[in-house]
Amino acid sequence: MGWDGSERRRFTRVNFPCRIVLYTPKRDRIDTVAINISEWGVGLALREKLEVSSIIGLEIYEIKKRPILCNGFVKWVKGIESSYVYIGNLLFNTGIQFNQPIPAIRNLVASFFPDKKEGYLRNKARLVLRFLSCLKPAK
Repeated sequence: MGWDGSERRRFTRVNFPCRIVLYTPKRDRIDTVAINISEWGVGLALREKLEVSSIIGLEIYEIKKRPILCNGFVKWVKGIESSYVYIGNLLFNTGIQFNQPIPAIRNLVASFFPDKKEGYLRNKARLVLRFLSCLKPAK
């Protein structure tokens, strides 16, 4: 079953390059930087391939004064050619899903939107309702 190119994310992500430390069962520690992040997950580019469904621990920095400690699992992995110079020149885009939503990250994502009073989830729901109302047949 291949990827059909459609967007499957249920939660808004923002490009926020925060430092992340992963702890995997096979390797003690992987230091990396996020590509994008949401309250339910993070996108990473890693030099090594992680197994889909493997459970990992995370430390997320630069969102709060102290690191956010959480657990998650590898949702998907896709190899990509890299312009970075190192042996192999292959990176693995990796999607990590958190075991539970992280309120501090929800607040970070909401801060990227101009209408902070409504919140990004309400804005998203309002836009969906507006779109659906456009689909109603004219009377």
